Amino acid sequence: MKSFLSVKVKYCPMKKLALIPFENNPDKLYKCLELQYFDSEISGRGYRIVAYTNDNYLDVYDDYSLVYDKDEKFNIAENGLNKHIQTTLDNTIFQTEDGKLTLSFTFNDIENREISFFIKEEINSKTKPMNLLAPVGFGSKNPEFMPLLFLYDFDFIRRKDTIVRCKIDNIDVEIDTFPMLMNFQRRYFTRYSENCELIEFINTDYSELEEVNLDNKLVFQKDNVAYRFEKENALKEILIMCKENETIIKFAPPLNITETMSGKFNIEPKSIYGHINGEFSVNRKEDIVEFNLRATDGWVPVPNSLISKILFSKNSIFCRWTRNYDFKEVINLKTMETEGKWINNN
Repeated sequence: MKSFLSVKVKYCPMKKLALIPFENNPDKLYKCLELQYFDSEISGRGYRIVAYTNDNYLDVYDDYSLVYDKDEKFNIAENGLNKHIQTTLDNTIFQTEDGKLTLSFTFNDIENREISFFIKEEINSKTKPMNLLAPVGFGSKNPEFMPLLFLYDFDFIRRKDTIVRCKIDNIDVEIDTFPMLMNFQRRYFTRYSENCELIEFINTDYSELEEVNLDNKLVFQKDNVAYRFEKENALKEILIMCKENETIIKFAPPLNITETMSGKFNIEPKSIYGHINGEFSVNRKEDIVEFNLRATDGWVPVPNSLISKILFSKNSIFCRWTRNYDFKEVINLKTMETEGKWINNN
């Protein structure tokens, strides 16, 4: 059986992420560095540095061990990509031992300046991480998808007894501190997760409606994503699979872009994480279809501590940013042409 693939989801094999801001004392080029770790047959296994510039662009440095995609886009972050470069990342460490994190990397930037960062926790007291949906798409001007970055066991680096040796062009970098105590401990604003899941929800990098072959269970699978149908053209759920986590997206009633209808959708990662709720509508007039979708309820979290209850209030940036993402698509069922667009109203 054939069926229209009404929405598309992509899974990004990023496994670890650490964000190290120094916006209070920025370098002449950069105000923040982000260390990412990838591990898959598609991406390769290795590290990437995302460098946030002072004029809100990104310079991306990929280690040679990663599969380089010159056409990869980075429109989820403010002004998007400036430079995407292959380079050698040395002294890379991103690991926790006995509850203590070590971060380390060295590379040369686009001006051939050596950037060397080393941060090592040596505190013996325990910490209590949280689970969150990162608001990475909040400032995006031209999003091509809704970026759902789930960060499990997310935490901030503690300041007591922590070794910090960060330099750019042999000049010390003073990393930002967190403005309040967290679980009665002083923190840096450097935060991290060693268990990430990034999903590109409804990617718009296509101009034609795709028709796919369903198996005898009415399923179409591509890589880590399985699309399950109730009947022809009626998409009931999408399952995103990886070793550590599974996320399921449900449509009720099943989404069918060939008929006028409305309904609700739900995005469910691990139960400890919470969920995202929203609404969709389909309006068909002859061969022209208008499809609209919005996460009207935003992210509904499951706080696990006092600080997470404070941070994840209903109107916090974490919970509300998805509510302001509108998806609009016009489809011509006769020519199969389609034009979809995300609008960020944040």
